[in-house]
Amino acid sequence: MKISVISVSSQDWNSDYFSIVVRQIKDSARKIMKEIDIGIERKRFNNSCYRLEKLALQKGKEILFDENELQKALDSFNIEQDIQLPFIETIQLESFINYFSENIRYLIDSKMNIVFILNEFSNGTIKFNRKNKNLSTNIAKSNITEFNEGILTSPDNIQNKFHVQILNAIKKGTPIGWINLIESENKPEFLLRHEGLISCLREHIYVKKQPTIIEKYKVKKNVIDVKANEERNKSLWSKIINLFFNQPKIMKKIEVEKEKEIKVNIIPKYTQFAFQDASISEPFPLYSMLEVKPKSRLETIKVSLISNRHFELDNIVDVCIIRNSEISRREEATISEQESLSFKIAEEFFNEILKNTDGIHIELFHTGLEPAVIGTYRALLHILLKPENRGKIVVTPKIFKGGNIYSDLKSWY
Repeated sequence: MKISVISVSSQDWNSDYFSIVVRQIKDSARKIMKEIDIGIERKRFNNSCYRLEKLALQKGKEILFDENELQKALDSFNIEQDIQLPFIETIQLESFINYFSENIRYLIDSKMNIVFILNEFSNGTIKFNRKNKNLSTNIAKSNITEFNEGILTSPDNIQNKFHVQILNAIKKGTPIGWINLIESENKPEFLLRHEGLISCLREHIYVKKQPTIIEKYKVKKNVIDVKANEERNKSLWSKIINLFFNQPKIMKKIEVEKEKEIKVNIIPKYTQFAFQDASISEPFPLYSMLEVKPKSRLETIKVSLISNRHFELDNIVDVCIIRNSEISRREEATISEQESLSFKIAEEFFNEILKNTDGIHIELFHTGLEPAVIGTYRALLHILLKPENRGKIVVTPKIFKGGNIYSDLKSWY
């Protein structure tokens, strides 16, 4: 097998594109070495490595080495490592290049990181599409320019860190790495719970005002024809007439440009989620609608997100959106595929509810499977974005607090 070596700048390496994937590779490798969920972690490790290869080929530059020399360097270098990874970061680079006779010091001076790729065909060239496929090119550019940055409060607040991630993802067009909230370098990764996820996202759903465009148009306007009046006043007859009364001014029509403000439909600001296995979710529509007043006196039903996750919860709800077996039996699915499946099931559920009622208030009791949470609320937004459904469906997230106590988050409608 031919090994390709791709150099990646520190600027790219530290970006959201790479950092999420690199952390997942390290985390999965650590769990594999400790024999924790080996089957699942191997799958995540492989998916993450594949994602890293694509990113490296999009952003990096190939370095040419003598193959025999490279293999010897890899063999020697890997003996010193506790965990073998498909990349070498800047901090380890000096130790690695000491095995080469040629001068490649520039890699250290430029603070590069390198990724190793095993090409499937050693005697052929593999062509890669270098286009960034983070968001579908079919999605229209958002017409929203004001984002809810006023929500930011104390930098020590864990939810505030998530708001920062959302805003950064919106501005940079990168996926939200919600799994990578770190309180400090000395503490492990902090996984934002589903209640924090939903409460934070809600603050970025509604726009402050309807977007508008300025339309320019031309109209006819009567104005004094200065030149014509001056010519008339030069004549003797005009001077005689003016002794008895003032003649009306000679007018002419001209075109003038005017502006008017026109309200236009909201084009959402789409973002995506980067999951633990390096898979990427479908686009999620943030800043997608104005708040409206729901219908009053809606019938209320109690709904669980997933069945058989908390048996005490199954006794207090009227219905469940997703059967636990629909998710748990698909062990081969990526997390983004679980999110897509949850979206389809939840969309059918909401549509069926609306078909059989004049409006509904859903008290939605949460369970902690994040792809199901994201998929369900993405489906809810898909329903709410249809004008005929606005005000007809209200969803209040119910969050477990211990015992038989559930607290309400802000409703989505």
